[in-house]
Amino acid sequence: MSDPAEIFLDNLISNFGHPYGAERSIKFSQSELRSSRLLLTIHKNALGLNTEKNLFDLLSELSFPNEHKQEISSRLEQADIVHFGYEDYGQGFFYKCYVEFTQQIFLAEEQNKLEPVLVHFAIKWDPAKPEKVRFTQYHLRRFPSLDAIKNHVREVYQDCMDSLALQTTLEIIDMEVVSSIKDDLMIMSVSEPDSARYSYDINLYNADLRLSAVSSQLVKIVDYFAADTEEWEKLYQSDRDSKLGHVAGGIDEKGKEFYTVYFGVEERYKEINN
Repeated sequence: MSDPAEIFLDNLISNFGHPYGAERSIKFSQSELRSSRLLLTIHKNALGLNTEKNLFDLLSELSFPNEHKQEISSRLEQADIVHFGYEDYGQGFFYKCYVEFTQQIFLAEEQNKLEPVLVHFAIKWDPAKPEKVRFTQYHLRRFPSLDAIKNHVREVYQDCMDSLALQTTLEIIDMEVVSSIKDDLMIMSVSEPDSARYSYDINLYNADLRLSAVSSQLVKIVDYFAADTEEWEKLYQSDRDSKLGHVAGGIDEKGKEFYTVYFGVEERYKEINN
């Protein structure tokens, strides 16, 4: 973690004096590899008794666009978890705030619901460009079989069925350790209003894999997107033993293919001396 804006976000979250989660990721798109990405996770209760005020005090430090406060506050009571993200996209960076409805996940599992359930709502903004705001919805999807899961992934790529990114994800799903836990896979369908964004996110934490377990698939992704191989190799050697978290892919807000791998979740904590 070296970017000042990323460090600033991490310090803001640690100042609550509660443990919080951190997860890194690498995003691929055409001729591009983004590794300056961070997701921090904290329980809503850790924000203190005046939850809403404390949350927006923090967000104001990140130049959150005030005209969109209602989008968060109207959902905060039902939320259990809050995530904060950072991503350098080359010409600037985004901050992100997600609210997560964990109880909806438990309820969907208990009732074995197959219809999509909204479990995350996110706002993403560029502090230097207040008009550059995106709203992202993450719906939990449950499927009756492994084939149904694979068909959903194919649906995301319906306009580019020859995509190597599609084939790579199908290979990962077919890995014995992954297919054996098909009933425990958490799969989300991701979309943004007024945007071409349509993608999937497959949570692989229960497979207990290291990043190295999918190295051959990720090398294909590097080649497919014509990303910098030297940069990838440096990142991979540093993180190959990190726990594999999610793989996500599909179509971004501009209608272009992307692929993201999440890994290395850890707990952080900084003791606050009053």
